[in-house]
Amino acid sequence: MNEMPEEIYELIKYLPYEDFEVNEYVESLSKTIQANYEKSEYQFAYFAVHLIFMTYIYCAVWKIARFHKERYEDTLLFTRPYNKSETDLKDMKSVFSYSHLPEKDIFKFFMLIGLDDGYIGNILKLIDTRNEMAHATGKIQIYTLKDFENAVKEIMSIAERINNQMTSTIKNWYHNILVDFSKGKFIEEDTRNIINPYDLIDKLMMVDYSLSAKELFVCCQTGISKYGDRGKHTQEVDRL
Repeated sequence: MNEMPEEIYELIKYLPYEDFEVNEYVESLSKTIQANYEKSEYQFAYFAVHLIFMTYIYCAVWKIARFHKERYEDTLLFTRPYNKSETDLKDMKSVFSYSHLPEKDIFKFFMLIGLDDGYIGNILKLIDTRNEMAHATGKIQIYTLKDFENAVKEIMSIAERINNQMTSTIKNWYHNILVDFSKGKFIEEDTRNIINPYDLIDKLMMVDYSLSAKELFVCCQTGISKYGDRGKHTQEVDRL
């Protein structure tokens, strides 16, 4: 059995580490990619890769809405869902609710993490290319394995760029979490004890913010020992 390119597994690492809804969807898409890849149906395999990519885009924008709430809500003034959808863009119940927005409007949110208009315009060309392939024109544009690999690499370069732009946001957020924990700000409601570090990580990172493997790695590199004021914090912080 021919294995999918390693880049596809890397793309999945940008998605939430623990999110049943997302992971179940991506697992189904991965099977679709593998089935078409084995049959050399590369364009149809690519469509599934692109859906995984768009899932990542939704997840990234959902996090931007959490980390940059005020600026995100300002951007919503210029954003309208399809067909007057009543989707509450200030309180998204699912990352897939972003499917109610025109795809090209979604990418404007990446300006909030420093991507410029020129780069976003290049991303939108990727959407146009996919739309052309999705029409019933009878033309196959991703015909060879090399075509497929190049198309996947293009998607990966965009995911990597967005992830890199999010790095400073994740680092600042995690640093603040460490400082707040050292000051005893995370208290269990029932016992009034400081929340166990492992429970805190599980709740904040896995549940509340749905961090990806890539983002968790950023946190691992951002321990309190990286900061010059380490002496102000308790030893508990080092266990995080």
